[in-house]
Amino acid sequence: MKNLIVILFCMMMTASVLWPSEGAINGDGLHLAIGWLVTALLAVVTKRQDQDPADDTTFSRTQLAAASSVIFLLGGFWLSTWNVFHVHGDRRAALNLAFEWSGIGAAFVTIACRFRRQRSLQSIVALTIGLGAGTAILGVWQHHVSYGQRAEWYLQQRSELDTALQASDVQSSVKRSHLKGAFERMKIPLDGPKRQLFERRLLDSSEPVGPFALANTLGGVLAVAVVLLIAGVMQSLHRRVRISALSWCITGSIVFLLTYCLLLTKSRTAWVGCIVGIMVLVGRQRLGKPAAGLARLGAGASILIAAALGISIATGAIDREVVMEAPRSLQFRLLYWTGAAGVIRDNPVFGTGPGNFRQVYLRHKPVESSEDILDPHNVLLDVWCSAGLMGLVALVSLLTCCVCATRQFRIRDRRPEKRPRRIPWPLLKGILAGTGVHLTWRWFHGVDMWTNGIGDENAVLLVPVTACLLTPVIAQCLLFTQSAAFAALTCLFVHLLGAGGLQITILGHVLVLLAALTIFGENQSVAEDLPTPERGTFRPAENCFHVITAVTLVAATAWTAQFGLLPVNRSQHQLQVAEVRKKQGDRSGTLDALNGAARSDPFSVDSRQQLVQALAYDFQRSVEQYAQNGRQIADDRLQEDFDKVIDGCNHLIDADRRSGTGYYFRSRVADSVRNVIGNGSDLFRQAHLDLQQAVECDPSNSDLWFELSDLQYREGLFAEASTAADRATEIDAVNRIWGHVDQYLAGEKIQRLELIQRSGDND
Repeated sequence: MKNLIVILFCMMMTASVLWPSEGAINGDGLHLAIGWLVTALLAVVTKRQDQDPADDTTFSRTQLAAASSVIFLLGGFWLSTWNVFHVHGDRRAALNLAFEWSGIGAAFVTIACRFRRQRSLQSIVALTIGLGAGTAILGVWQHHVSYGQRAEWYLQQRSELDTALQASDVQSSVKRSHLKGAFERMKIPLDGPKRQLFERRLLDSSEPVGPFALANTLGGVLAVAVVLLIAGVMQSLHRRVRISALSWCITGSIVFLLTYCLLLTKSRTAWVGCIVGIMVLVGRQRLGKPAAGLARLGAGASILIAAALGISIATGAIDREVVMEAPRSLQFRLLYWTGAAGVIRDNPVFGTGPGNFRQVYLRHKPVESSEDILDPHNVLLDVWCSAGLMGLVALVSLLTCCVCATRQFRIRDRRPEKRPRRIPWPLLKGILAGTGVHLTWRWFHGVDMWTNGIGDENAVLLVPVTACLLTPVIAQCLLFTQSAAFAALTCLFVHLLGAGGLQITILGHVLVLLAALTIFGENQSVAEDLPTPERGTFRPAENCFHVITAVTLVAATAWTAQFGLLPVNRSQHQLQVAEVRKKQGDRSGTLDALNGAARSDPFSVDSRQQLVQALAYDFQRSVEQYAQNGRQIADDRLQEDFDKVIDGCNHLIDADRRSGTGYYFRSRVADSVRNVIGNGSDLFRQAHLDLQQAVECDPSNSDLWFELSDLQYREGLFAEASTAADRATEIDAVNRIWGHVDQYLAGEKIQRLELIQRSGDND
């Protein structure tokens, strides 16, 4: 049974790495959360069948404190999720991430129960490095092959679309419709500032993302793999382990590959984290006296930094632009943290809730900030916002436990260890099983890999193939200790101090995994140090622990399936049906599918937003027909469409009252009716109040300020309109100074604002 647990654990690790976990907020990875919960459940249930004393469940004080910290961290997520329900925020996002972190907690339980031997530590670290090397291979392929092909394809298709737009014949019309449909499926903007931003990212950016959606995510995984691999090399040299020349060549090639791809990501936080992790290794394994150690540490750090810069410049991974943009990147981080500080001031105890940071952040976003970020780009601020004050204290406590565990490293690291001589078949079986789970799930849902930045749906197989080839070599030729896990944990934590993390669950998995290996990856069980009678007194407590843990895991699995996986999948299926019917021109079928998606998931915001957009489109057509025909018979249809879209807006607002989207749509609808009817003070009052609420939810949005100014001007509120126009102009000027191309106001809007400002001055 123990081999089965190893296979399941490796299977879940592989599937988690292959899945782009930036979609956790949408519930895309809830099947993996259930897999982790089931793996932990089997590990606990089968625990009593294994009488190996090295896997005894008795914990030391540090281990108990660490386990308690993880429990409180999960409690913080769920308590903050309860608060999201209380304030009527985005409940679906909160539930999805809370379920995801329950799966991460299950991975911690699995390691605590069944992976407490040096051999287990060896296997997990080797697998982590092997998967990291696989993502590096994929990243290098993207940089040198895939991105060039994507750019060439896009330029060709864009040229054909531009040509078709200029022609008026039937053939060009059909081709134009086909190309637009292809662009919409891939979520490629057709025009405007969004098109400029997309083309700039596609044609000018070359940072690989691996199987993920962000280069920073790949950078964090690669930095951890680099530190772990260097730790294994240093430990093997320290033990004077005999390694063949071929193994040294393979190891050196892996180090070069990981380092090269890490440089290609241009993730400065990952670079700094990697350097700090290596410094921790040097400090623990190579330093002598404190004074001499500091000098050697400084010299070593200088050499590492100089070498990294030299290799980066030589390979083109770092150019002048990357160096010059470093202060600007830090400047943006400071702006993010400033806005996050305002968020925490409003929600100091419970935070905003998992997946609810963006809605509240927009109220505090500095105008100079470039993005409507989903997280604060700092792990401490992130956990405070996502899991409240309880989660922050729990994370700090967990890291403190890891530091306390380092006091015994020197003793444990000197113990003679034997490397495995046989091929670790459970690892290979787990990698293949995880690949099968990933491909089967994606095939079942028909997900387009292009939209996730890979460019070829078969390229993701580079990750498991590389892992299968390299993991046995790493496990057989290198030695790893808890020092390796602690150094990698330090590396990742430093990286997450300046990058997004807790909503990108692969980084959360790696963080908790390294913490668990640091605390539980010892060679000798604590129970062996206790007298036999005292150990016996723990047996009833251990049995109670197993029962409580098993019941909790069963309940968590059932809840994740009932309130997470099933409603999310049903809603997503209906949304896919709606997309197909929309392309077929079936408006009635599209609305039916969107209504079905909203009914399938009572907490979904996305399905309700798409429904409102579709209803607003139909309503706008009714308004145009009414304005053109002017027939009295059109009143009933206009009123019916108006009631439908207002009802949809109300449901969207109820789904997330922190967001201004529902208020904005309701304002636009009321204003459209008022323009057609020509009167209606009640409609103006409703449109005005809703638009003010939307501006309050996103006060740094120049387009919203423009629309508010225009609405007030048309109603004769010239002073208020001039004030709003001044604010819109100020925000647009800041956006142009900072180069936020996608947020520029259009030329006709600027001219309109100038007219409104002049009228306010005359008034």
